Amino acid sequence: MEDMCQFSGLPYLRYPCSMPFSEQLNMIENALAQHPEDELRLLRLLVSYSVSVPQRHDSTLEWAHRILQLTNNPEYKIDALLARATVLWQDRRNVEEAENIFIKVHALDPDYQQPYENLVDIYLQQKEFNKALHWAQLMSVQEDMEHIGFRLKGEVLQKMERLEEAKAAYQEVIQMDLYPTKSYEGLARCYLAEENWALAKDALVQASERCHYPEVVYPYGVGLCYQNMDDPYRAMKWYIKALDIDPSYPNALNNMAVLQVQLENGWEEAVPYLLKAVELSGEAINDSMRIIYRNLWAHYKRTLNHEKAEYYHRLNYKCLGFDDDNIDFLDAFGDEE
Repeated sequence: MEDMCQFSGLPYLRYPCSMPFSEQLNMIENALAQHPEDELRLLRLLVSYSVSVPQRHDSTLEWAHRILQLTNNPEYKIDALLARATVLWQDRRNVEEAENIFIKVHALDPDYQQPYENLVDIYLQQKEFNKALHWAQLMSVQEDMEHIGFRLKGEVLQKMERLEEAKAAYQEVIQMDLYPTKSYEGLARCYLAEENWALAKDALVQASERCHYPEVVYPYGVGLCYQNMDDPYRAMKWYIKALDIDPSYPNALNNMAVLQVQLENGWEEAVPYLLKAVELSGEAINDSMRIIYRNLWAHYKRTLNHEKAEYYHRLNYKCLGFDDDNIDFLDAFGDEE
């Protein structure tokens, strides 16, 4: 028999755990129409669900407003305020109002995690680093949140290019041994900024080993460090690990191609990696694929295969946002980059 989920106190909300999220939302919304006596509890469920569904954000704002009309219950009000602020921030509808609401919620109850994280995010986006640092520091002294606060503090300090302080903040989390993966990643970014490839590699190995789910960026990063340390065979080993996680990862495929050339295996060994990236990506147009197209363009230009060189030349330009007319105009003036 399929496992069933039921909300406590709302026995008519019973559904298979495998039910798609959108259907769960529809079920709760239908229950709201059928059970007006439970309006407040159902609205609270709806805002908690719908805030993560962009297509439901207009409804989220309506439901949050209705909760604020119906009750003075502090927990319900905070849920509604957080839902409203999250939508306003995620959709960039009214960032100033979102900021003010998060500050208000913190004043109502500083034990809520979300205001700290969102205020740091808002201020980082606005490059108001001192304000972001203030909220990260406040979070770092909150019980049960300090590991997140120190990690956010590290991220802000890194943006401020205060790398030694950033590394110290990340090390605080690592010493706590509470979800340290992202802090090892942050530590690695600091070492990468300093071009300390050996220590960056060590931190990324730790991130790869501590990660609950395989993340392609960690083995790829280890490979990149080994490549910068002139250790191509270990670099290839880690790029292969990255490709085991995501066979279409363009940066790993490109660097495997580059290593083939560096090892003097020739372009005949390198090009298949580039073509595999093209095939598996479906000729995607993005920054990651641009380097693939550039290298294929250079290869086919060098081998005088003008048709293929032109094809990848145009894909390269499309990754920069040019359409066919723009590309033709640039080509008319002989501008190849």
